[in-house]
Amino acid sequence: MAIDTYIVGNDGNFSYTINSSAQSLFKVQSFAATISRVVTDQTGFGDTGRRKRLGMLDLTGTLNATVGVDSTAGTTSSSTALIMMSSQDTTSTRPAVTLTLYDGTGTSDAKITGNCIFSSFAFNSNKAGDSTVTVNFENADGTAPVVTWLL
Repeated sequence: MAIDTYIVGNDGNFSYTINSSAQSLFKVQSFAATISRVVTDQTGFGDTGRRKRLGMLDLTGTLNATVGVDSTAGTTSSSTALIMMSSQDTTSTRPAVTLTLYDGTGTSDAKITGNCIFSSFAFNSNKAGDSTVTVNFENADGTAPVVTWLL
């Protein structure tokens, strides 16, 4: 199998669901994700070298987006309440985040998925018409994120 296509930024997408309902609060312009592992030193007396053990995969990142509002709704909305208060204490309020790196049209796309919490929000609005939000997210449960890659 030959690698004949390369991923570029506009191939990707970002989506999240809360309580099995797709959300559209943000129109994501870019995201950055880091997948890492904790490394623990297991070296003991009598070892001639360093013994290390890898922990579970962890996912952290940020996304930059344009904020969406439901102009027909009142002052509160279930999606804004859930997204701002997504927490680790119950599974129903942890968004299932999918970061699609390529295509996004099938089940075997190049993507990263995991249950995450959104830990901080930075809002910006200026006279030029830009109204954006930057959101930090990270893995929120004892399950490692799933990385699907097309080879």
